[in-house]
Amino acid sequence: MPVSGSPFPAGAGTWNIAVDPTAKFLYVVNRDSNNISAYAINSSTGALIAINGSPFRVGSDPSAAAEPTGKFLYVDNTNSNNVSAYAINSSTGALTAVCGSPFPAGTSPYGVVIATGTGP
Repeated sequence: MPVSGSPFPAGAGTWNIAVDPTAKFLYVVNRDSNNISAYAINSSTGALIAINGSPFRVGSDPSAAAEPTGKFLYVDNTNSNNVSAYAINSSTGALTAVCGSPFPAGTSPYGVVIATGTGP
């Protein structure tokens, strides 16, 4: 049975999704729109509620990953040759660019991998 209100609007060329580890927020990468649609997740019904300020602008040909603490969202912008970093507001889910973002990443970065732990 579909969640009430589904399907939910997003930008053009939806590509991938990232969910924060608390499962409070969902981020949808829209490759053809070069933005991210952000939603709060209703924990009782699963319905998505658009977050204020959404969609959030990113670089060209994006893909995203949320890091395990739920504090940041990282976006590789393949055709912009950089990576955007955003702080996730823990109350609202809104995204705020980290100082200095986007960061140069060489030619055509593709994919974000987030390592956890303290290393070897």
